[in-house]
Amino acid sequence: MGRRFLWSHTAYRVLLGLYPREFRARFASDLEADFGDLLRTRGALATWRRVVPDLLRSVPLTHAGARAARKDRGRRPPETGP
Repeated sequence: MGRRFLWSHTAYRVLLGLYPREFRARFASDLEADFGDLLRTRGALATWRRVVPDLLRSVPLTHAGARAARKDRGRRPPETGP
């Protein structure tokens, strides 16, 4: 990553912190790599025009999914061993 896009990379990394921890652990590195590819191929303005709407849509949906998964885990009866 060159200095040219350092601010964008830093800002995006901060914004990834809006996602649930489980999601970040699984996908953050891939999302950062894809973001870097977009920056290099399309430039900062086009990249942010694509990323911001996606964040606005996907962050709440991801949190809702994580809440539902935690709720479901809490409802399951404990597993019993043999």
